[in-house]
Amino acid sequence: MPGSHSRVPGAFACLVFRLEADYFFFFFAAFFTAFFTAFFAAFFLVAKVEPLIVDFLLLVLLLPAAFLTGSLTAALSTLLHGRT
Repeated sequence: MPGSHSRVPGAFACLVFRLEADYFFFFFAAFFTAFFTAFFAAFFLVAKVEPLIVDFLLLVLLLPAAFLTGSLTAALSTLLHGRT
């Protein structure tokens, strides 16, 4: 019968990307959400986490190493040269 057949979607019709305004809005909203999330996560890492790492390296590793090196050098100098 002409004109009476209805349009039936195929098995994979849900995977077809239709060029409609709703899809573009969803795509751009998802893209900008992901972009700003990554931007603020990177900002947080640089502003909050990186100073903790630098402070840890400086205060916990480098300063004690420098202090102990100086102390051991003075102790060895005293031991070897007999000076007080």
